[in-house]
Amino acid sequence: MSLGVRGILRKTLPTETLLRCLTRVMDGELWFEKALTDSIMSARRYSLTRREGQLVSLLSQGLKNKEIATALNISEGTVKNHLTNIFTKLGAVDRAQALTIAVKRQLVQLD
Repeated sequence: MSLGVRGILRKTLPTETLLRCLTRVMDGELWFEKALTDSIMSARRYSLTRREGQLVSLLSQGLKNKEIATALNISEGTVKNHLTNIFTKLGAVDRAQALTIAVKRQLVQLD
């Protein structure tokens, strides 16, 4: 709605419902199907901290934990903690999957 969307509906709705929706939106009302808005609102949200994003970017370069620690001037243990947090947030089981999810969800920009 913040982008100016006035209504969301499925194209498989009965014609009567589609017309009613379009009429209401044309009259200045909003039309959001409850089932669709519920699924949008319950969708898993991802967010990484700035440091986690930096770490994922370094993962994309194929760096090992020790190399990441050196690059970020943190301990190897802190890298492991960040990785655990990233895996948990993204529902990933390993580095490759975490990187894939982060890129797919546009959580990090790869150079």
